[in-house]
Amino acid sequence: MPAAPADFSRIAIVNRGEPAMRLLNAVREWNRERGERLCAIALYTDPDRDELYVREADDRFCLGPAMFLDEADPDEAGRPRRKSRYLDYPRLRQALLETGADAAWVGWGF
Repeated sequence: MPAAPADFSRIAIVNRGEPAMRLLNAVREWNRERGERLCAIALYTDPDRDELYVREADDRFCLGPAMFLDEADPDEAGRPRRKSRYLDYPRLRQALLETGADAAWVGWGF
């Protein structure tokens, strides 16, 4: 397996539950095998504050409420659509910048 580039040290997990734990376990294994320090950052919503993947991450960032109203994507009646916070791209961008993430892993489902 190729080594991670020297400037790649912080990866944000943009998923939850089992997918997030799988990546956390992979990061731990990578760190053990390589003797490197890849930092895993859990991005999470308010309801997931106490979940295992949040507690087990090296760093964490709360995205806020689980749902948001997307003004940029109105429904047929012109009302903002209700969407998962994990699809709030401006908020995700802010989280990535504030945490200093070098990369993001979205897993599956979003």
